[in-house]
Amino acid sequence: MSTENYQNVRSAYSFFHENLGNKIKLQDVSNATGWKDSTVSTYFNKKWKGIILTRVKPGIYRVCMSENMSLEEFGELHSQVDQRLR
Repeated sequence: MSTENYQNVRSAYSFFHENLGNKIKLQDVSNATGWKDSTVSTYFNKKWKGIILTRVKPGIYRVCMSENMSLEEFGELHSQVDQRLR
């Protein structure tokens, strides 16, 4: 993972950790990380759905990430190689 992407992952992890149980918009994640809205939407659909965020209603999500999830575990979600297949 590149240094720049790792910083964005750290920012996302911190944002989610600070907002555990809260309702957010994907735009909030974009603002906190510097990722494009399309990137955040892709992460939601491919990596975060049901693990980090749940959809409450269109455009509104609840942070459901486990408070025990480590930064390392969160970072593994962003690997292009599915860790479960290793």
